[in-house]
Amino acid sequence: MKKIKPNSIEAVFYFALYICMQDGKFSSEEKEQLFLDMPIVKKLYLDLYGELLYDNFKSMCNDFFLNYEIEKSYIGSDINDAEISYMNSIINDPSLRDIAMMVARNAAAADGLQLNEQSKYQYWYDSWIK
Repeated sequence: MKKIKPNSIEAVFYFALYICMQDGKFSSEEKEQLFLDMPIVKKLYLDLYGELLYDNFKSMCNDFFLNYEIEKSYIGSDINDAEISYMNSIINDPSLRDIAMMVARNAAAADGLQLNEQSKYQYWYDSWIK
């Protein structure tokens, strides 16, 4: 697995994938919703950082799914210290956390927000947003 640069688009996608995977799968509906949210993510990211190094955003997203996978110990109802530390290390900008939360919720809800997805989402909402 490639290393994720903090506060990057990949970090946002990783977080969304992480939330989606809490039910044990990343469905085609979730992936499609992630693709549908890409223009919003791109705009918000540009507004925050003023630059984006990808010409073909959809291609970058497809490459992401080929090169990254969620740590198995991060999947399930119990949240662990390594998981908390890692998510806080890859997304530490409050504005980018807002974007990541929006994208994750939209994607996870695409096939119905399962209990484990909702539980992890709520944990991060309480930690990052409240």
